[in-house]
Amino acid sequence: MFAPVGLDLGACELLFEHEHLAVLGPSPGQVFLMKLLAGRAPDHDDMVALWPRCGFSDAQATVEAYCAAYPFEEHEFGRALRIPEVQLDWTE
Repeated sequence: MFAPVGLDLGACELLFEHEHLAVLGPSPGQVFLMKLLAGRAPDHDDMVALWPRCGFSDAQATVEAYCAAYPFEEHEFGRALRIPEVQLDWTE
């Protein structure tokens, strides 16, 4: 299963359930962090759409959540994290 460290299954939405199968959807904040990790240009519009539902208070909180969710990734935000459409602008 591909999931961020500390994924709260209780915060997930039950999307489908069958006798021996439960399909859960992660929270908007977790999806945002996964898309941030992927760093693909096509994810940009999704991140803009997800932002209002994420619950991060500001860019610093987003960076902290990202680093906590993916502790084994190299974090190179020194250059900046900018997504102007959601007023997400952070520099180290």
